[in-house]
Amino acid sequence: MTTQRRVRVALLSLHSCPLGRPGTRDTGGMSIYVKQVSRHLGQKGIAVDVFTSHQEPEGPAAMELGENVRLIHLPSEAPQPGGKLGLYPYLSDLACAAHTFGREAGLQYDLVHSHYWLSGLAGQVLAGWWKVPHITMLHTSARAKNRALGSEFETELRSESEREILSTADLIVAATKREERDLVELYDAAPARIAVIPCGVDMEMFQPHPKDWARSALGLNASRIILYVGRLEPEKGLDLLLDAVALMKDRDGLTVLILGGGDQDGEEKERLGQRCHELGISENIRFQDAVEHRRMPIYYSAADVCVLPSCYETFGLATLEAMACGIPVIACRVGVMAELAGNEGTIVLEERSPEALAAILSKTLRDTVFLENMAARIRHSVTEMSWKSVSDRLVSEYERLVDDRQHSGS
Repeated sequence: MTTQRRVRVALLSLHSCPLGRPGTRDTGGMSIYVKQVSRHLGQKGIAVDVFTSHQEPEGPAAMELGENVRLIHLPSEAPQPGGKLGLYPYLSDLACAAHTFGREAGLQYDLVHSHYWLSGLAGQVLAGWWKVPHITMLHTSARAKNRALGSEFETELRSESEREILSTADLIVAATKREERDLVELYDAAPARIAVIPCGVDMEMFQPHPKDWARSALGLNASRIILYVGRLEPEKGLDLLLDAVALMKDRDGLTVLILGGGDQDGEEKERLGQRCHELGISENIRFQDAVEHRRMPIYYSAADVCVLPSCYETFGLATLEAMACGIPVIACRVGVMAELAGNEGTIVLEERSPEALAAILSKTLRDTVFLENMAARIRHSVTEMSWKSVSDRLVSEYERLVDDRQHSGS
């Protein structure tokens, strides 16, 4: 950076604390992104304050998240839990709380980097007050999700808020070329203000473990294991996976491990369990709540194949995590899969149907030579997609925006 003092970034993740357990309600790939990116930015000498809404009344207001990185819990009267939309009426209060925190600490922020539309609205306000550039990353967008689901699942409030955020942000970060196209086509976002920066994976954490050891550690005695990782939400396409398993002729020794969700997902788990019963596959399906992220390499290593049946993803971090552990991924052409198609270990489902998925699953599980010999090559195919490279790209954009603002005298 051209400035002499350390650059300080206010990173907003208001609806989701980066310390939450991925795979539970309102906590997914975005939380991993925020935690990993902030830590790598801190290692590069950028001072990062990550602002989130207060989740635990007894918890500390601020805590160290890494070198040069703090996690700031802003007090909020929003109901806990109240869902993401329940935070909307309190965004002005949260922006004021962040502003007050900075003023009382004598801090000067150089950038606001917001994540998701709720944080984007607060980010607009703070960037205006501080007269600094605003970078935003939606992670998911209402109009793209509604198009994929074929319904008005997301509200007009969210859709219009996203349009406003995208029209005023100094920089929009998109995780894939497909997301960039969606933002331009569905929101009229200016291509010149979009930077496509793919997400990353922690190659040190996500490494292959011996399959037999991993299965023993998890108490899994199946001879073939299909793994799903993610939240239990409509766009994740779990019904497609269950219907496909029901069509597989040979289910002896087969376990489908559905890893995700938590206490708040009891109703959806009950529905999915009933669906398994109706399809006659209950003995093949195992549901397990989301686990600590550091334990995920064991689950990936225990599996023969990871399936992401989503009808909508902006990226899909589980894809990279599975491949870093040497596990092939079968997924629809969504998120990063559209760009990894043709890579070692990626199998794209061109036709979104139970019949097509069942055929690919059966063929892949029968190909024992592929499963046994491809792990190293699958892992190698994602070695360049690290969080370090993500933070390197972001620092370049930060430098450009700060320098432009200084030279313009704004």
